[in-house]
Amino acid sequence: MRLLIDLGNTRAKWAWQAHAAAPLEGPQNAAHDGGRCQRLLDAIGRASVDQIWLSSVAGDAANRLQDAIRKICLAKFVRALSPTQLGGVRNAYAEPERLGVDRFLAMLGARSRYPSEALLVVDAGTALTIDLLAADGQHRGGSIAPGLRLMRHCLGSGTATLGTRTLPPTVAIEQLGATTANAIECGILGAACGAVALRMDQHSTLRPRLLITGGDAPALVACFSKAQELPLLVLEGLARYAGCLQNAD
Repeated sequence: MRLLIDLGNTRAKWAWQAHAAAPLEGPQNAAHDGGRCQRLLDAIGRASVDQIWLSSVAGDAANRLQDAIRKICLAKFVRALSPTQLGGVRNAYAEPERLGVDRFLAMLGARSRYPSEALLVVDAGTALTIDLLAADGQHRGGSIAPGLRLMRHCLGSGTATLGTRTLPPTVAIEQLGATTANAIECGILGAACGAVALRMDQHSTLRPRLLITGGDAPALVACFSKAQELPLLVLEGLARYAGCLQNAD
């Protein structure tokens, strides 16, 4: 049994895989406090697991989570890193390990689903990342911007009167706000969707398929008629990563 973990800036996501070719099972997610995720540790303690594969962009939180896991589990532990190329994806970075591993894995998962298509891969989490993958598997580069929550927080904390809305209303992209709260939501959603639309337009000759993952994916998917939401895309990429490395051994 293999456990796959994606440790983001604010949440941990995980799923199980019976063997390399098996589908992901029992996906879960929970907020983590600097790598301390008791729900995840409880799940590991109840399971019989042979391998644990970790993807993390959470800095020292990954070390704390790894230490906590090793106290309760003797399974093989592997932390994913962004390689030069793997599974048909070629990294655009001159220093490949500096590409956020979640971004590489999202592209790897996307490539596994659509191996002969150009893809625009969007992760709408704490940060909004956009990566272009050509049909031949060449990563053409990407962009990083604040995610919806960060934009909301920065606007609230950087102004005297707007405040921070922790429970924002739901708005549609075509709407304009008639209250300050709605206007803020229209603004940040428009900024995020505009960033994605810009990249789609700039690379329209490639006709990329638009794939969106991350906690705010539903809000962005609603803005695009042909977007596809794939909530487990990073974990799917991590499963592919594990399979490629084990096949190479």
